[in-house]
Amino acid sequence: MTSVIDCCSSPKDNNLCLTFSELSHEVRCGEGFRFMRDRKRLLHGVSGEFLSGELTSIIGPSGCGKTTLMDILSGYIQLQRGSIHLTGAEKNKKIRCSYIMQDDILQPLLTVNEMMEFAAKLKIKSRSLQKKKVKDILNTVALSDKLSTQVDKLSGGEMRKLSVAVELITEPSIMFLDEPTSGLDISSAEKCMSALKEVAGRGVMVVCSVHQPSGSMWDMFDHVYVMTSGMCTFQGCPKRLMDYLHSLALTCPMNYSPADHILEITLEEYGNNLSRLVSASRNGANKEWRRSNRQIPDEGDISLCDSEKLKVSSYGVERFPISSIMRQKCYSPPFIVQCIVLLERGAKSLCNSNNEPVRIRLLIHVLMGLFFGSIYCRIGLDAAHVRDNHSLLFYTLIFIMFTAYSGMIISFHLKLRITTREYFNKWYSLKAFYLAENIMDMLFQILCSTTFCLIIYLLSGQPLDPLRFFLFASACGIVALISQTLGLLVCTILRLKHAVVFGSLFIMPWVIFSGYFLRLQDAPWFSHWLFHINFLKYGFQCVVLSIYGYDRPRMPCSKDYCHFVFPQKFLKHLQLQQEKYYANFLILAAILLVTKILTFHVLKYQLKHKRKKLVDEE
Repeated sequence: MTSVIDCCSSPKDNNLCLTFSELSHEVRCGEGFRFMRDRKRLLHGVSGEFLSGELTSIIGPSGCGKTTLMDILSGYIQLQRGSIHLTGAEKNKKIRCSYIMQDDILQPLLTVNEMMEFAAKLKIKSRSLQKKKVKDILNTVALSDKLSTQVDKLSGGEMRKLSVAVELITEPSIMFLDEPTSGLDISSAEKCMSALKEVAGRGVMVVCSVHQPSGSMWDMFDHVYVMTSGMCTFQGCPKRLMDYLHSLALTCPMNYSPADHILEITLEEYGNNLSRLVSASRNGANKEWRRSNRQIPDEGDISLCDSEKLKVSSYGVERFPISSIMRQKCYSPPFIVQCIVLLERGAKSLCNSNNEPVRIRLLIHVLMGLFFGSIYCRIGLDAAHVRDNHSLLFYTLIFIMFTAYSGMIISFHLKLRITTREYFNKWYSLKAFYLAENIMDMLFQILCSTTFCLIIYLLSGQPLDPLRFFLFASACGIVALISQTLGLLVCTILRLKHAVVFGSLFIMPWVIFSGYFLRLQDAPWFSHWLFHINFLKYGFQCVVLSIYGYDRPRMPCSKDYCHFVFPQKFLKHLQLQQEKYYANFLILAAILLVTKILTFHVLKYQLKHKRKKLVDEE
């Protein structure tokens, strides 16, 4: 049987050569403002070349720049200095590339088969071809016996294989993998590397970073690229490493692993030989030790960098803004198809019986509804408890706002990390993801808030009028949706640890200026604008109007005297007699629309310019 990987590259793709020259990269380290942080150089003018049909391993100690080099070559982070070129491809031919990061960020609640099916639906047009490719790829990576296993129940090695499998559906010509064997036992690591070796044998350029390969893994490599302190100490055939070291009087002892020996040398266990190694390899530019008979054609040279050059005075050199092959679009289903597939995937995860966060959120709304309802039991129809009922309405709104806000911060964090990876690898458009994600989150949030409102409404003895309950639940629902969007916005801008800490600080101004604790006429003049943009104020007014507005008749009084027997008098006391429910609701709808649009553009910016931060945070 012919595997689908046979189709990954055309014959001419087998001559692809990825060449990079004098790559340098700097970052700012430390805490505080950006301009106060110190600069640290991660790469020091490294060069090299990788060929299709080869399994290339970038090895070196921790912190030597392996991940940074992979990020730059894949286009994940911006190129600062140097140049990258791809030769050997036909003109106008789309070169497909995938980048599999170190963390296995996959949909945890889907099965292996569901994960592959949804990936195939987003990448392959023909339904019959979808099934065939899924079957063949799972056979290639040895996961065909795990079809019904949930992703979060897979072992570390199986998770890495699945990460590779979902990207193979696009038939990439180039695959980058960052630490694919990290955290795996020897057996699992060797099986994972064996699967990558088979992929490379079918014409794909496979480039992976490995911290310290075993002897059997070393034998699988076609090409190694050794790094230390952001510099290259050797590039070439693994079998020629011994000769290379011997030429520098650093002979490897008998029956000793070449990988261990070169790492010990780079860690200066045999003295300071770093400058000699870098000089001998010409920082990766020396191709003497490659021993390859392959001819890389000069025709069809495709530059991964824009032809326009920008002068950067701080470096004193020319800067080439990268235009990576990652941005070349492959088959992409129509927008509506992407939305349907993402909605189906979201529904599968949401309705999964093992989705504990969903069950917990719904249970919290039920339990808190019973708790509030039992404390404020049957007060809604009694004029003697108008103020207490007024407080209950406010607490109801506050609870819904906080749960929607904090729930989104926690739940969207994992989704954001998954989306960063999938969006970068061109699984779908951001608009399709954002629309599908909003629909699923809105439906579930409306279910939670409506359940809570129904319990509160019945137990607290509010008027048994379907219209009033609809208006009451609608006001609470739209406040929940705005809070949910604000949580998403904060989660997108800040790291999770910061979003959790500063989340309450961000939400408190809306509570203070909602009109319950402080009225507009009593507030300082410079804070009046906070009342006018406060969604909680408009939501609270809608809730109060839904209960006491619309010509509600006289209420019974259980005491000798009740000041607010007539609901209109209470509305006048609150200065709401002239307010209209629909006007406040329209303002809330406008605020929701503005926050949704703002959040989308912030998310788009973050995924394009700050994606490294979104994935790296824990």
